[in-house]
Amino acid sequence: MGVVSVRDDGRHRHYRVYAPALKPIHDWASQFEQAWTVRFGHLDTLLEELQRQEAGHDHNEIDPGDDHAPDPGADPDHP
Repeated sequence: MGVVSVRDDGRHRHYRVYAPALKPIHDWASQFEQAWTVRFGHLDTLLEELQRQEAGHDHNEIDPGDDHAPDPGADPDHP
């Protein structure tokens, strides 16, 4: 028996999945589930921290500690 069986019934086609045949695929994919869950958890934490930082930062002011802030005395034609 394969993973999926098909039975024709007039104009309809009925499919049936043989679940035990999918178990090796499920077991293999499950190895990665925990790793991805941890990684997405870290990503959620990082995004929440970035949102908190962004919410507390006034975008109209230049942060003197920001390496990307333009130098008011710099010549734009000669970086």
